[in-house]
Amino acid sequence: MVRELACLLPRHLQLPSQRGAFLTFQNMKLRHPHAFRGDRVKTILRPAIPVLAGLLIAGTAAGLLGGSASAATAAAGRSAAAPVVTHSRSTADRSHRARRHARHGWPLVRQGARGERVVTIQYLLSARGYRIRVDGVFGPVTKADVRNFQKVRHLAADGVVRQRTWSRLILVVRLGSRGAGVRALQHSLRYAYHYKIAVDGIFGRVTRDTVRRFQARYHLVRDGIVGYRTWRALVRHER
Repeated sequence: MVRELACLLPRHLQLPSQRGAFLTFQNMKLRHPHAFRGDRVKTILRPAIPVLAGLLIAGTAAGLLGGSASAATAAAGRSAAAPVVTHSRSTADRSHRARRHARHGWPLVRQGARGERVVTIQYLLSARGYRIRVDGVFGPVTKADVRNFQKVRHLAADGVVRQRTWSRLILVVRLGSRGAGVRALQHSLRYAYHYKIAVDGIFGRVTRDTVRRFQARYHLVRDGIVGYRTWRALVRHER
């Protein structure tokens, strides 16, 4: 009878105490085979059947509840150990743009900006043939000229000056150069870096020597020629 009751449930759901009781009964049966034959077993075990059944059911229920609680606790632990980190798309986009511009080393300038970078942009646009007032304010007129320049150079015409626009807007100036491009250089050296230099649009020896000092300051080749790297250092470190 005990065997039948114990076998009502799968073995993996039986508690250790149930399995131990079954093994104890088997050992007793092997030691005293004559005492567990026929009607004697039924007579001895009949009063105990309800008690044994109750123990089996109670033990199984406790095992199931304990297993469920353990599983729930483990699941909660895994959830707490693996926090979910979410980033908004706008934050990710801003971070990506910041890393990209930091890698290229060119500042991003758009409508609403003010200062020496805007002056440099306006002088360079003037050197490219655009009639623009140099006032250091990036307003609607400056944005429109930037967009027109970008269309001509087959760039994204959004009116924002970033790496690609900078690289096509600048022009190489050196000893003997004249015009608005030289004024852009001189204005930046005088008012952003406080070198004593005239803003006259003439690239003479004084301007060349000042450029060489600037290049040495920022660990550039001291050739006195303002090309890609020198322009980038000028607009990146302007303050």
